[in-house]
Amino acid sequence: MLQSARIVPMLFVVSMIVAGCNQNDLGRYCFVGAEGGENSNSMSLTILNTEAPECGERLCLKQGGYKCVEGVDNCSTIPEDQVKIQPMCTKECTENKDCEKSDENVNSCAKYVCQEQGAETGFGEHCICVCLDYIRNESGNPITVETYNDEEDYNSCTL
Repeated sequence: MLQSARIVPMLFVVSMIVAGCNQNDLGRYCFVGAEGGENSNSMSLTILNTEAPECGERLCLKQGGYKCVEGVDNCSTIPEDQVKIQPMCTKECTENKDCEKSDENVNSCAKYVCQEQGAETGFGEHCICVCLDYIRNESGNPITVETYNDEEDYNSCTL
């Protein structure tokens, strides 16, 4: 009897902690479980951890792409001029409006968009929220939300 009297209060405390967790953790720092090596800022490397316990939807993304440091226009070939991309919690989506960022936005991302993932991430044919700031056109220039929405090359979430 004494044993069960201890378990009930513990279950109550655990349920209160779980209920208080913020499920909108898009952009919060997480651990992808792998490093990109010495060129971890590289624009080509995308890593998706689908078992990240620190993320509400268990999805932690180290997004491929790059963003130039302030004052530099084109940094596609110079990793030292690129902002280091931090792994962040992400979530599944069906459209851009599903991608509202949290206050804990480690990459200072201005806008998240919904993007279909390829087989290389191990999450193919699923759409997740990614930071638009790191998506570049063929010339290495950032794209706008309008360009992303209008061009099928970028916006392929029609699952």
